Amino acid sequence: DTLTGLSEEEAHGHNWLLSVHIEDRQEVQKKWHNMIVYNTPFEEIFRYHHRVTGLITNVKCTATDVTD
Repeated sequence: DTLTGLSEEEAHGHNWLLSVHIEDRQEVQKKWHNMIVYNTPFEEIFRYHHRVTGLITNVKCTATDVTD
């Protein structure tokens, strides 16, 4: 992936959080957890830290829990 440096397989599950900037990770993880557990909307601006190039990219992520 051009934002994170992780392949799809590496980013599977919660592993994508490993590419969230260390200073943003705890807050993003908490809000992601709340979305899953409490079905709250997730909308957050945070930074990805590319694991290979070191490039830092600001992103705005919006997500909702989708269940069958």
